[in-house]
Amino acid sequence: MTSVGGDRAPIEQQAVIGRYAGPDSDQHVEVVLKNFPLQVFAEARQRHDDLMREFALLAMRPPSDGARPLPHRLLELVDILGRRYGGSADRSDKGRDEAVERGELAMDLRYVVPVSIGPAMEGLARLMAEADEFCASEDLLTLAPDELTVHFREWFCQEFIDQAAGRPPTAWDGALLPAGSEHG
Repeated sequence: MTSVGGDRAPIEQQAVIGRYAGPDSDQHVEVVLKNFPLQVFAEARQRHDDLMREFALLAMRPPSDGARPLPHRLLELVDILGRRYGGSADRSDKGRDEAVERGELAMDLRYVVPVSIGPAMEGLARLMAEADEFCASEDLLTLAPDELTVHFREWFCQEFIDQAAGRPPTAWDGALLPAGSEHG
């Protein structure tokens, strides 16, 4: 996964318009997520939802409400993640969600997605890494993610990137439970 550095391209170039949209949307690839960590995913999804909710609220905020002004880069992220992606999370993976609810730890998942998912995930991964920086610097209320959440997100995005490029799947090799959780 590419780390975020000082030579950032404008966010408009990093963002992907639409969830999986792209010029090659008629070409599809199967992405297999081996040993997908269900409980780690559930915690990461909750954190992601919290962050997207905060971005959506910031996107609705009037430009001059007397509060401390937001850094320019954060304003760009608010626009991209809050306005464009804020309501786009389709959570229709019923089997996965039922397995999470039953307390299962891992399962293999298969998705058929447009080949354009690779560049889309690259852009989203960069945006989320930048959002993490704002969480860590306390420019946002949402807490910075822990190492496991970052590792999961990087693995998840990289699997779509790699498999869209024709590389084989790599199984999740991290923890199956979030830190401090009890299973039973």
